[in-house]
Amino acid sequence: MPVKNKHTTSQQSPTVAPQGLPGQSEFYQRIREQARIGLRTLLEGVMQEELQALLRAAWGEITPERKGYRNGFYSRDWAPPRE
Repeated sequence: MPVKNKHTTSQQSPTVAPQGLPGQSEFYQRIREQARIGLRTLLEGVMQEELQALLRAAWGEITPERKGYRNGFYSRDWAPPRE
């Protein structure tokens, strides 16, 4: 006799928006986009702090122990995730 699984939790992936309410998928898309923007901002800030600590100079700053100055940068878009 087969044993029935008594678990009632959904087996959906957390990245898939549940269907049902109108506008719910758009809501999940907006939340994902805001999370992506927030993560990008956080990671860029951490990388800037690490670079400043490594070089011991802020952007454009000339320090007495260094003969040059720290060069600038330009913003690049991250590659979109593959689906």
